[in-house]
Amino acid sequence: MNQLTDIVQSYEICIENAKISKIKQLSDEIAVLIINTDVEHVDVDIKKEKLKKISNRYFPDKMYLYDLLYESRFKRLWKQFRSKREGSQ
Repeated sequence: MNQLTDIVQSYEICIENAKISKIKQLSDEIAVLIINTDVEHVDVDIKKEKLKKISNRYFPDKMYLYDLLYESRFKRLWKQFRSKREGSQ
């Protein structure tokens, strides 16, 4: 029975790691959009909303971390990279 428990735990860890990877991939895509493209703010907001929904689906009990980690990161990146470009236009 211990071996079965280990297999189940290993599977659950794999599933959780896949969810984390998906969230990381989406957040990195948003960061690239902010830093390296001229995509409109509204389009970035749409991507951010998608990330937020997926995060809520995967980890509903940890949504407080979304604002701490991702929203603050995106705001900082926007201010750092976009406000300079938008101010020079």
